[in-house]
Amino acid sequence: LVFAVLTVVTVAVCFAVYFITARGQMDEFDARFEGTAAKVIGNFEKVVEEKIAAIAALSVTMTAHATAVNATWPFVTFNNFQERCASTRELSRALFLELLPKITDENRAAWE
Repeated sequence: LVFAVLTVVTVAVCFAVYFITARGQMDEFDARFEGTAAKVIGNFEKVVEEKIAAIAALSVTMTAHATAVNATWPFVTFNNFQERCASTRELSRALFLELLPKITDENRAAWE
């Protein structure tokens, strides 16, 4: 009888320790995962903001040029396009930059 009681108590203590330890490890894992995920998302957002800022600066430059030469879209041409886009391409880590004006049916004949 004593041996049976000791066996039952031993098994009960083992299960209790196992479940308490497992729950603690799961909570610790969840906390670390949340922290790491927040860092990854924060860094990703920072990179995206930097890339968008670089492209937005190029957009402002192109719009200012169009205004300065009194041209309207899509009839704007940019001299030294490669040089103007070089720093934006590097900052945004893009392989290339391309300007694709939207040509509608109304201005297609004049565009061609």
